[in-house]
Amino acid sequence: MTTTATAEIAMRVSALDWRRVGGQLDQHGSAVVPGLAPEECEALAAMYTAEAPFRSRIEMGRHGFGRGEYKYFAYP
Repeated sequence: MTTTATAEIAMRVSALDWRRVGGQLDQHGSAVVPGLAPEECEALAAMYTAEAPFRSRIEMGRHGFGRGEYKYFAYP
């Protein structure tokens, strides 16, 4: 990914209404992110099977949170 592409993504992410996104996550467990193209959604979903972009993986059942798992993206 080029520096220009990274900067453009950073600007788009910082411009999101995070209060609204957080409210949707709290209320529904998911959120609609306006301006995200279908190809970008597919690319994000495809990343889940890779290990490199993530710093940790949480198995929910192990912690008494039900079934499934989630991952935290690596810093920054």
